[in-house]
Amino acid sequence: MRIIHALLPLSLMLSFLVFSSESKAQSPDPSLACESYTFEKVSKGVLKEELEEMSGLLVSREDADVLIHVRDSGNDATLVFSKRDGTVIASYPFADKAADPEELDRGECPWGGSCIFVFDTGDNFRWRTKRSIFVVEESSLKTGKPRVEKIDFTFPKDEKLDVEAVVVIDKTFYFFAKEPKHSRVFSLDFSVMKGGPSEAKYVTDLPYTMITGAAATDDGSRIILLSWQGVVELSREAPGIKAKDSWYPYRRRFKIKGLAQQEAITYDRDQRSFLYSSEKKMFSNQEWGIMHA
Repeated sequence: MRIIHALLPLSLMLSFLVFSSESKAQSPDPSLACESYTFEKVSKGVLKEELEEMSGLLVSREDADVLIHVRDSGNDATLVFSKRDGTVIASYPFADKAADPEELDRGECPWGGSCIFVFDTGDNFRWRTKRSIFVVEESSLKTGKPRVEKIDFTFPKDEKLDVEAVVVIDKTFYFFAKEPKHSRVFSLDFSVMKGGPSEAKYVTDLPYTMITGAAATDDGSRIILLSWQGVVELSREAPGIKAKDSWYPYRRRFKIKGLAQQEAITYDRDQRSFLYSSEKKMFSNQEWGIMHA
């Protein structure tokens, strides 16, 4: 999400944080994330202009040292590949233009194979009724002519919601509205990619505010939510912890080394560590870079 672009004469800087889990001996349950973290900065120097305003984040399947990013409103519709140290490798277009792409995830293409989903769902000023998902065939991305399909959808009653966090679980898209008092969750079945219903359905309401990024484990057992205030992890199963809801009822907050405008998060390959990225807050000298925890 870009905040009042006209007031930003200086480029925003992207920050990456990589978090790895470190369980205490008395951790209540391994299905939820760990109780403590250690941090190590791994980025080198000043990040490049291509890494400004990153809002979505994935780890490459080809190379664990490579990250995939998307830039939000006002930028070219490209996927940017970088190393974990911030070195930009390449940029690949996925469309001629996009309104406000905010999130990335990965799943099965409607025609088979692996696709990257680019969620063009941002709406700071609440003017959009239709949202889009760009379905990008991962294997064709570097050819210069990637196979891409654009899927349009709406929220119930054409509500104009700002959504910056989305996950893919069991052939379902889950959208987390960015709201100041709570976060409503909506779902959309993969059948939308084959002409099925294109209106998302209300799922539940979460007591977490201003969610800017989300990620799910490959098996869908855990979801991690990012905001400018910190991180919350949701789990389907965690014996001994009192359930609060029927949808991912086991929940824990995490204290992390925060950055300004934290906007993207993804699980690392081990499915317990995670990475997140942040734009540099305007007029702030807050530390930024790539961290490992």
